[in-house]
Amino acid sequence: MARTYFYFVREGNVPLRLRDVMVYTNADRWEPMSSSYAPNSGISHLVVVNPDFDSAPELKCVVEMDIDPVLVNENKYASDGASLLFNVNGSSLHINIHKNGSMDSTGIYGSDSHAVNWSIKQLGSVGTASIITCAGR
Repeated sequence: MARTYFYFVREGNVPLRLRDVMVYTNADRWEPMSSSYAPNSGISHLVVVNPDFDSAPELKCVVEMDIDPVLVNENKYASDGASLLFNVNGSSLHINIHKNGSMDSTGIYGSDSHAVNWSIKQLGSVGTASIITCAGR
């Protein structure tokens, strides 16, 4: 397991909230993670700091978790290949975690997929930091 960080930065004046961090499970569905519950054996130890975005750059939303990319890929994953999602204001960014630890976005979905304009400034690999900018619409 490697500690992995996701930094979410708000652009604009629309209030944003990280509503869920979810993982795809062997039950063939998305399930929310919490600090005490990790339904995918390859992703654990979720910590979320500042889920309500603030326009001050030093107060971004920070998500940390431990990821084992081999274990993640031993679990089922969504039809788009994603095993991790971040839901902000009803818009969900799907992330595919590859066995070699690299990551990529597989798309934007959710109950209000157009609520956020997502911009991935840097999508690192497992064990590094990723920077994602969100602008509410």
